[in-house]
Amino acid sequence: TVLFAKHDDVPVEEGAVLIDDLKGLSVIDADSGKVYGTLNDVINLGASDLYEVNTPNGMVLMPAVEEFVDVIDLDEGIFIRPIPGMFDEI
Repeated sequence: TVLFAKHDDVPVEEGAVLIDDLKGLSVIDADSGKVYGTLNDVINLGASDLYEVNTPNGMVLMPAVEEFVDVIDLDEGIFIRPIPGMFDEI
């Protein structure tokens, strides 16, 4: 089933965001301020969402879990704390 609704008519709980609002946000290291890229898409495979981050060197898939995602700020970007190796080529 496909449901269409106006963005502003969708009820969103306090502290929650719509996936569509995340797309295009900068993905930023919460500690260094380094910008890794922009969020291209959010993929749901069951256990957790995956962020598809468009970087200068291609796409990186990152688990969208609290261990990595520090803060989501719709004005500033998505602040993350990646593990070593996740964005090493960037």
